[in-house]
Amino acid sequence: MLRSLSLTAAAAILAGPAMADGINYALIGYDYTNISADGVEDLNTGNLQGAVEYELSEFLLSADVRHVTVEIDSESSSATVYAFGAAYMLSPEALVGLEVLGVEAEDADATTGYGVYSQFQTAQYALGVHVSQQDSDQDNITTNIYGEFVTSDALTLGVQVNSESEFDGTTSYFSADYEQGAIEARTFIISNNEVDGGLFGLSASYQFSAQFRVSAAYQTLYGEDTDDADAFSVGGGYQITDGMWIDASYGQIGGDTYIDGIEIIQASLTYELGDRKRLDRRFAQAAIDDSRATGLVSLLNATP
Repeated sequence: MLRSLSLTAAAAILAGPAMADGINYALIGYDYTNISADGVEDLNTGNLQGAVEYELSEFLLSADVRHVTVEIDSESSSATVYAFGAAYMLSPEALVGLEVLGVEAEDADATTGYGVYSQFQTAQYALGVHVSQQDSDQDNITTNIYGEFVTSDALTLGVQVNSESEFDGTTSYFSADYEQGAIEARTFIISNNEVDGGLFGLSASYQFSAQFRVSAAYQTLYGEDTDDADAFSVGGGYQITDGMWIDASYGQIGGDTYIDGIEIIQASLTYELGDRKRLDRRFAQAAIDDSRATGLVSLLNATP
């Protein structure tokens, strides 16, 4: 049902100028990843995503829906993750909001939770906090604190600290985004204060014409408490129309894995309009994009 809902929302986003007047941001996309190696079953993942932010007077309404499918060893599973929020804009810089969160999985019970969030944003920086109970039947409370700092017209730095009440450690995310002319680049580091190690990533793209761009990405695990694994990918994209891109890439994964000769093929179709106002959703989208940049995270999640 929620998969159909995301497609319906996408159709509404593209419906026409009358509705688009209040839309800050819209996204509809699908990406496919195939990870293969000699002698083992292929791992195939699909991600269908829809998102929208809509301003209505002093209110900001938002919806994010993802339908994820995974197929490995001739078996498949799927899950739908959603977040529907409503925020009140206290001023052009500040807002507070509430949202409903949920997960519907094919092989597990559905869960529903709630979240509260607030942020303050200027042209030079943004600060925010998001507190959620992902499953209302569980006591675990997740807290995320965000900071975004524009150091120049081209460079933006980000930091996110995540903690959960049922665990002692905190996970930190540090990122830097560079955009200047035809060049876009991003680097990030993920680490936990209880683990000696984490994940480092670097990606970049160059748009050499109005319709074409090339891209590359590299990710590696680091530290004594993690395996030695690294991945890279190279690809290209074609802009069908303003905001709508089709991209494809090829990559490889190496290092201390129990599989040799791992290859990754990815393809995506994405339509994106505007900029997200919600700081927490910007960070969440960046994490989604980072996780599928090379296929390394998909492999780690599927490896015992």
